[in-house]
Amino acid sequence: MWSDRLFRRPAGVIVLGLILAAALGGCRLWRLERRLDPVNADFLNKVRYIVTAEERRIFLELPAADKPAFIEEFWKRRDPDPGTEENEFKDEFFRRMEEANRQFISEGIPGWLTDRGRILILFGPPTEKIVDTMTGDPETRCMEVWYYGNFPVIFVDSSCTGHFTLATLDLAAIGGLSLAYLHAFNRAQDELQTPPAEDKKRFDVRVRLTGAKRTAGELRALVIIEVPYDRIWFKSEGTGLSTDIEAAVEIRDRSQKPVREWKSVAAIRLEENELREKWGKSHTIEVPIAVEAADELLRFGSGPVYVAVTVTNRTGNEISRKLIEFR
Repeated sequence: MWSDRLFRRPAGVIVLGLILAAALGGCRLWRLERRLDPVNADFLNKVRYIVTAEERRIFLELPAADKPAFIEEFWKRRDPDPGTEENEFKDEFFRRMEEANRQFISEGIPGWLTDRGRILILFGPPTEKIVDTMTGDPETRCMEVWYYGNFPVIFVDSSCTGHFTLATLDLAAIGGLSLAYLHAFNRAQDELQTPPAEDKKRFDVRVRLTGAKRTAGELRALVIIEVPYDRIWFKSEGTGLSTDIEAAVEIRDRSQKPVREWKSVAAIRLEENELREKWGKSHTIEVPIAVEAADELLRFGSGPVYVAVTVTNRTGNEISRKLIEFR
């Protein structure tokens, strides 16, 4: 029987733990973003208005070699008509970006980064625009009002120097016009037209280190891999479902050359009702790693150590890769 102590933690402790976990996760992603090469940094910068939080996390955690494939898939997932060579979503996105740069060149930053540029990219051109409405209020004496149907989106230039700030903060009324909504709508249509057996999310895992220790005489950590059940392909086996999840953990030196590798295979066998109960939860794989040989430790020097994790769902042969750094 489970101990009651496991479920009787003060609410404040739980909330504080969640806040700390979120903050640490945010700092880690921020550090990963700062280390992006110019090409990948440019991609993530330009899609800031349409990339989801999950996509951003996955992209940042991927090894550099896997990022081009992610970018290609990112745009494919948004293509409203995959049967044609053109990707209308991508073409329209960059067309609007160019138009924003052309229209809003006077604010001292690229036009697509301005408030007006962001709204133009996300919602397209307004059906009507009223510019420079001189009012009696000195705080709003220079304005632009963009109408999407009957809904006004207001930009204010309080100093009349050409720098407009979005004043309409609640845009829910025109949410159906946004590129993000159109992408979600296209995906919903695809899901309705796709048989359930083909309906699944991208195979992805979460990886973290615990008990990480690095000294002159040893380097060790426990690699914890969480594989969501709703991301796993299973095959029928008798009356149940089965698959094998293979985890390969490679420790690399500062030039990202491999030093040592560990492998673990988890055999998952479930009845259908068990899988339903576990839906929304994760299967956990733990891989302890340790380096104690002097010649191997010498390769790390004082620079960063990288842990490369490759997780393969043998049913369907789907692969998820992660790269973690610790010093």
